[in-house]
Amino acid sequence: MSSSISRPDRYPLAASVAVDRARLHVALRDGRELSVPVVWFDWLAEASDEQRADHQIIEDGQGIWWEQLDEGVSVPGLFGLSHT
Repeated sequence: MSSSISRPDRYPLAASVAVDRARLHVALRDGRELSVPVVWFDWLAEASDEQRADHQIIEDGQGIWWEQLDEGVSVPGLFGLSHT
């Protein structure tokens, strides 16, 4: 499988995040938008609306963290990429 991302400085970085009961929506700095089902993450699917809304973008856009849930996701990981 190939990827259009060939340089580490081109990894997707979050600009904003929204979560509803069904989807995690991530707007990227390069203008792309990604929406994935919250059921991909059991801990997010089982969270309350308040817990899902309590998130922050971390590591300069490389991750999203939910403090109340003590869980997070990697933005490149949402694309199946590892950031090394």
